[in-house]
Amino acid sequence: MAEVHVQDGENLESALRRFKRKVQTEDIIKEIKRHSFYLKPGEKKRTKEALKSGPGIPNSPFLTSNKSGQARYPDLPFIF
Repeated sequence: MAEVHVQDGENLESALRRFKRKVQTEDIIKEIKRHSFYLKPGEKKRTKEALKSGPGIPNSPFLTSNKSGQARYPDLPFIF
């Protein structure tokens, strides 16, 4: 649990900024999201395997396969 004690003469904005930084470093938000719903053991295993399999989403329209069966990304213009 993240705690921040407001010191004498400290404004509330700086204390709130310290609290947000502490929450972020302790990964409290990530932990809450992970425990917000229950995953069955099989689903947990499938999601773990899907994350390990590599970049891209298998059913993505942008991901195509070449003749050797390996996935490749088409030449798309990237605009940033």
